[in-house]
Amino acid sequence: MGGAFFDTYERTAPLLDTWLRDALVNEAYGTVPVNVQAVLCGQGRLDPACWADSLDLVTEIPLQPFTEDEARTLLAARGVSDERVTQLVLSLSGRLPVLLDALARNRPQDMDAVDDPSDTAVERFLKWERDPAHRDLILARALPLRLNDDIIRLLAPAGGDGLNRLRELPFLTHRSGTYGYHDVIRSSMLRPQRQRSPVDWRRRHTQLAAAFTMWRREQEERLTLHGLWDDPVWRDHRLNETYHRLCARTPSALPEALHDIIRARAHSAEALRRWAQLLFQAGQDSDTHHLAQTGQRLLELASQPSRENEILTALLTLPGLEKPGQALAYTLRGQDLRLSGRHREAIEDYTTALSLDSTLARAHAGRGHAHRSLRHHEAALADFDHAIRLAPDHPLYWINRGAARQDLRHYEAALADFDQAIDLDPRSARALAFRGQAHHRMRRHRAALDDLSHALALDPDHAWAYAVRGNIRLTLGDAQAAIADLDHSLTLQPDTAWSHCWRGEAHRALGHHAKALADLEHAIALRPERGWFHYQSALVMRLTGAAQEPQRWRSALEITEEQAAEEGASDLARSNFLVVLCGLPDWDRAESQLEAFLSHSPSPHQVVEALDDLEDLRRAVPVEAQRLSAVLARLREELERTRT
Repeated sequence: MGGAFFDTYERTAPLLDTWLRDALVNEAYGTVPVNVQAVLCGQGRLDPACWADSLDLVTEIPLQPFTEDEARTLLAARGVSDERVTQLVLSLSGRLPVLLDALARNRPQDMDAVDDPSDTAVERFLKWERDPAHRDLILARALPLRLNDDIIRLLAPAGGDGLNRLRELPFLTHRSGTYGYHDVIRSSMLRPQRQRSPVDWRRRHTQLAAAFTMWRREQEERLTLHGLWDDPVWRDHRLNETYHRLCARTPSALPEALHDIIRARAHSAEALRRWAQLLFQAGQDSDTHHLAQTGQRLLELASQPSRENEILTALLTLPGLEKPGQALAYTLRGQDLRLSGRHREAIEDYTTALSLDSTLARAHAGRGHAHRSLRHHEAALADFDHAIRLAPDHPLYWINRGAARQDLRHYEAALADFDQAIDLDPRSARALAFRGQAHHRMRRHRAALDDLSHALALDPDHAWAYAVRGNIRLTLGDAQAAIADLDHSLTLQPDTAWSHCWRGEAHRALGHHAKALADLEHAIALRPERGWFHYQSALVMRLTGAAQEPQRWRSALEITEEQAAEEGASDLARSNFLVVLCGLPDWDRAESQLEAFLSHSPSPHQVVEALDDLEDLRRAVPVEAQRLSAVLARLREELERTRT
C-alpha cells in the first residue's frame, strides 16, 4: 500500500488544500491507485468549504496521550529505568507524546536530571503566534477551568480578541456550551506562569474568584436558600469560585472548600465527585501537594459507592475543617448510621454535631428521628421542637413532629402540625399522607381518603400513601380495594413491613390464608421486633392449623409483654399486649392487663383502637364470647366516661 504524509497541516493547508483535493478526489492529475492513502496530521479539522463534498472519504483519528504502558515502553527505549524518575516524567508530561519525548530525550537517571518541559511545550504549541500580546492573552486564558465570553472579557477588559479568535486554537476543546484548553497543554501553560510571578499568579486567581463570587450572588437572588445546591448554574459558579480561591491560596479557602465538599456529599454523588476533583485539580495546578493528595483520596472514595460513607470520617480527620463543617459532617454520618438501623450510634454523632453547632436544625431533626425509632417519644418531640424553633419555615420539621405526636396518639396536636406543613407547602404529598393517616386514626375516614387521594394525585409514586389508603379501605371492609392499593405500594417499595402486614390482614379477611401467611411472614422477616406481626401470623396459623402456631403465639406474647412493661411504655404497647392475651386466650391475665391499660388513662383514640382490634379478633377466630364481651363492655364504659 502506498501513502502520502503531510505533517503540521494546520500551517500548510492554505497552500495544499485545493491541490490535494483535486489530486486525490477529483483526479485532476491522473487516476490515484485504490491502495494509496493520504495522512494529514494537524491540530484542526479539514476546512469544510474545501472538503465538504468529500468528508465521507475521510476518517478522523484523534491522537490521545499515550497509555501508561505505551509511555513506559517509550521511556524504557530511551533508557529511563528508575521507577521514581518514570513516575515524575509521567506526571510532568501527562503522557502527551511530545512532552514525554522531550523529557526522555536526555535519558535522565535521577529526579534532579528531569527538566520541566513547560517552556518547551508552550513554545511548541504557540510557535506560530507572532503577536506577543496575543500570546500573553492565550497564556492568561489557561487559568480558568472553562472559558466563555464573560471570562474572556474579564481577562482582557480593554478589548482584544474574543471567543471567535480563540476558537482557532487547535488545543481548544468544547464541552457543554463552554470551552477549555486541553488538560495537558493547560497544565504546561500554568506551571511557568506560577513559577515566574507568584504575585501575578495570586492576583489573577483572586480576580477570577471575585468574578465568580459576583456571578454566584447574582444567581442567588433568583433562588431560595434551600434551593442553592439544586441549581446547576449556582453550583458551577461556586465550584469555580472555590477553585480560584484555592489557587490564590486565600487563607479561608481550604476550610470553606472542605465544608463545601460535605455539602456536596449531602446533595448528590455527582456533586461530591466534582468537588473532590476540584480539590485535586487546585492542588495540582497550584503545586500544593497536600491539597492534591487530599483530593485524590476523596476521589478514590467517591468513585466507590460502598465507601462514600468513609469520606465523612476522612474529612473529620483533616486539620483544615472548622467547627461548622465538622458539625455538618457528624450530622451526615449520623444520618447514614440512622438509615442503616444503628440508631444509638447515630444519636452519638448527632449529639457531637450539636455540641459543635447547637443551631443546626438538621442535627436536631435527625436525632429526633433516631429517638423516635427507639421509641424515645419525649426525646424525639424535644428535638423536633428545637428544629422547628430554628427553622419554622421548613415544612418537613412540622411533619416530623406531627408524626412523633401521632406515635403518642396525640392526634389533634399532630393534625395541627400537618396543617402547618401543608400551609407552608400545599403540594407536599408527604404532609397530606400523614394527615390522612391521622384522620383515619380519628375515624374520620372520608377526610382521610380525600387527603390520601390528593397526595397520590400530586405524587403517583408515593408508596406510603398507597399503603395508608389501603389500610383505611381495609378498616372500611373493602379488602379487595385494600389489596389493590397495597399491591401498588409494594411494587414501589417491596420491603415495607407494615404494607406486607396490612396486605396479609386483607388476604385473611378474604380467606386467602396462604397469601396472608406469606405476607405476614415477610413482615416478620423485615421487622422481627414487631409483636403485632407475630400476633397476626398466629391468627392465620390458627385458621389453617399450622404446626408453628404455638411458637408464633409465644413470640407475640414475649414481645408485647416486654414492650408493655418498659418504663414509659405507650398506650399502644399496653393495648397490643391486652389483645394478644385475649387471642391466646389467657383471660385472667387479660382482665388484669385491661385494668393496667385503663389505669394509665389512655386517650379515647387508643381505646377505640383496642375495641377495633378486639372486634377484628372476634371476626377472625372463635373466641369465648362471654369473656371477650366483658372486656369489650369495660372498654366501652371507659370510652363513654372519657367522652362525658
